Amino acid sequence: MIAISPDTVEQAQTIVQELDLDFEVLSDPDAEFASALGIAHDYPIVQSIVPYPTTFVVDTQGAIAFAHVGESVSDRADCDDVVEALEALRP
Repeated sequence: MIAISPDTVEQAQTIVQELDLDFEVLSDPDAEFASALGIAHDYPIVQSIVPYPTTFVVDTQGAIAFAHVGESVSDRADCDDVVEALEALRP
């Protein structure tokens, strides 16, 4: 598992340490990757481009087995749906 954060590299590493995460958190502070995926949006409140929360479950062949693209900054995938998608990939 990996996560991609809009935070700086330093902020992303702080999150990893504070939450004791056992997966990599990559940094996309300029929203270049998010823009390439089409999930970056102008967010006037912070006068910035912000990626909407997005979750992909990708199988071992690289095919997307589950996708949730948020419609706002607070719209996240339901954890149960993600777990179900992961369990469906078990052999």
